[in-house]
Amino acid sequence: MLSRNLPRLLLFLLFLGAARSASAEVNLPELVRRVKPSVVAIATFDRKGETLSTGSGFFLHHGQVLTNLHVMRGAYRAEIRTLEGKGRVYAVKGVLSIDDEGDLALLSVDIPAERSRPLEISTALAGDGERIFVIGNPLRLEG
Repeated sequence: MLSRNLPRLLLFLLFLGAARSASAEVNLPELVRRVKPSVVAIATFDRKGETLSTGSGFFLHHGQVLTNLHVMRGAYRAEIRTLEGKGRVYAVKGVLSIDDEGDLALLSVDIPAERSRPLEISTALAGDGERIFVIGNPLRLEG
């Protein structure tokens, strides 16, 4: 099981230190350029190859993607697509760990090291009123 602290650590995820620079002017286009290579689109499929679900995730470590557990529920097969450039599709080898309470799944992904871009995790929560930015794939819109 994922550590009980993982959901809290994910809350600390303030893309590449955005919280540390919250008092400074945030250059959103630059922030997106730095973070986008770490974000992936996830598609899951049933035994017939029909799409079950889509979602977002990000590289936590090389070859490991963190996503929501509800994206993976009932999946027979899953793949990720990187959002960088034209994007490439990589197979999900399996689920390494889950956290039902936090709705999280840690996936093992078959991807070359140079294509895996882990995010920097902040060690501090954002304060009241600080800006945070989220990049994802709502309604199958990538990036």
